[in-house]
Amino acid sequence: MQEELNVMQERKVWHLVDLPPNIDPIGCRWVFALKRNEMGEVVRYKARLVGQGFKQIKGISYDDTFSPVVNFSLIRFFLAVLVVGQNWVHIQCDIKCAYLYAPLKEDVFMKQPPGFEVKGKEGMVCKLDKALYGLHQSGREWFFEIHNTFKNLGFNKFEWCNCVYLYENDLLLLLYVDNIVFIGRSIEKVMRGIKLLQKYFDLKILGKTHRLLGGEFEEKNEEVFIHQTFSDSDFAACRDDRVSMGGQIIFIGQAPIMWRTFKEKCISLSTIEAEFIALTEAVKEMTWFDRILGECRDRKIIEEIQEKSTLC
Repeated sequence: MQEELNVMQERKVWHLVDLPPNIDPIGCRWVFALKRNEMGEVVRYKARLVGQGFKQIKGISYDDTFSPVVNFSLIRFFLAVLVVGQNWVHIQCDIKCAYLYAPLKEDVFMKQPPGFEVKGKEGMVCKLDKALYGLHQSGREWFFEIHNTFKNLGFNKFEWCNCVYLYENDLLLLLYVDNIVFIGRSIEKVMRGIKLLQKYFDLKILGKTHRLLGGEFEEKNEEVFIHQTFSDSDFAACRDDRVSMGGQIIFIGQAPIMWRTFKEKCISLSTIEAEFIALTEAVKEMTWFDRILGECRDRKIIEEIQEKSTLC
């Protein structure tokens, strides 16, 4: 707990002020968690101070809240294409207390942390200067903070997807909140990108990407085959409304990178029509991946259609 407060003091997360009139300050609380390694062993006991954002009022203490993250299928996509297909190297990093780097635009007042009130100033409140965890807008403010840093360092954002950046055409960066995956042509390129960011953020190197957001990645030295997409659909299987169910899965080599099932938006009059509707959704996804590959100056994608009658 004291370590967390030391970080907040170092980054000047708040300063004490007298409570303005007609202001109801939000509260705060401690959240405790266990950090585990790949073997499931506890490696750290973590305490985090969070604000009670549910007491914030929209339009007064916060406004927009949306913040983008990299699509998880893109992480699998780039690992398959660049790491397995072209022998690029990858390193995963984590930014310590990431939100606390982002300045806060709105005036947000918070009660002092319970048990850690400043002696002689117990009646004062914290005016937040940085985006504390728990606030509605913290994720958004953090994204713009790191996005602007990337831009100033020369990282170019991909046009067709969020939170994917390219540096000098041989270093790729994937951002998911405070988790960063570097994929580079060589370990020297990756370390160069890491050192650039370490000038601005407390970056912890975790090694190769094995575990990320509950998902596990296994790297094998296998050849990458032709990119394939399989789509399928039943025909009016639901007796309640007779709307068909479609499904799709996209492979790169032997690794599935994207999959989903969905209910079609209209009633099909034949199996061929149901297949075409499912295929249309698959082609939409393939077109998106195709445009991303175009930005990587890579090969085009080939669709494989399972239903033979759709070729007629």
